[in-house]
Amino acid sequence: MLRIIITSWAIAMLATAAFPARAESFFTKPCLTGVAPDGTPVTGADQIHSCSLAIEDSRVVVQDPAIWPRDLIVLYKKRGELHYFQQEGAEAEADFDAAISLAAHLDDPRDPLLASAYGFRGLVRQERGAFAQARADLDEAVAIAPRNAVILKLRGSFLADQARNPADTEAAIADYDAAIAINPEDAVTRLLRALAHTGLGHSEQAIADYDAAIRLDPNLALAYGGRCLERALLGKDLATARTDCDRALQLAPDDLFVVDSHGFISLRQGRWQEAWNDYDAVLRADPQSAKALFGRGIAALRLGRSSDGQADIARAASIDDQVVTYFKNFGVSP
Repeated sequence: MLRIIITSWAIAMLATAAFPARAESFFTKPCLTGVAPDGTPVTGADQIHSCSLAIEDSRVVVQDPAIWPRDLIVLYKKRGELHYFQQEGAEAEADFDAAISLAAHLDDPRDPLLASAYGFRGLVRQERGAFAQARADLDEAVAIAPRNAVILKLRGSFLADQARNPADTEAAIADYDAAIAINPEDAVTRLLRALAHTGLGHSEQAIADYDAAIRLDPNLALAYGGRCLERALLGKDLATARTDCDRALQLAPDDLFVVDSHGFISLRQGRWQEAWNDYDAVLRADPQSAKALFGRGIAALRLGRSSDGQADIARAASIDDQVVTYFKNFGVSP
């Protein structure tokens, strides 16, 4: 792709109904939309650079950020989001900090415009392990925009990821409930709630949510994988579960959750070599997966490879002392 050559001297003065006589940079459109004024796509580093030039131009033309703080907040937020999706966490967090710092210039420092800045900054902080700060940001985002389904989904996902007890998972489900009430057509939130219900052993609710997610998005691989795993855990309707896992594997052959689920249904059906293959694939990507080690060990034992099987099971138990109990609860033992 040809890089777009852009220069900082090109500033256009545009008037809008919302901001009479507002000074808007030539680079605002490519920053916010990913499309240059001539229709050329602007992506990746070029789009980030456009945002940087738009911010620079806005600060040159408008010396006092208090005059049009919303413009700068939007630009900082957008550049932060672009950095985030480029996996540039430090740069993203700095931009969200800048956007949030401009709240003092707004009539309402908890303007809904800031909700996504707090939400995204929460994600960045979660990924760098600053969990308390991440939770504070996500709580603030929900306080600012309690009817924003995306923000509720973000906090629910954080709570589910960080859950240490059933109450934490129930809190995540409460956020998903609220998000679904606002936007019942979002397949991903249905999937996330299904996974949370699975974690609590709520099989009926989980399967209902997987069904809804698949109805809303027939190509959502994780929903097929989750529904397969739920039925496999119950030990009921294994043929239907197998169909789901096969479909999930077609859609996402490299997704570890999908491959792991396929391995488990293969164990339940006594398809030992397929189970061994699936769990071995998971372990090539994640050598410390206790469940995959235990599953591969069981498959190896059933295939007559006793020493390999015992070694995998022993290593699994050394990583997670609950893994034997977990599989035993679902009828899988050495």
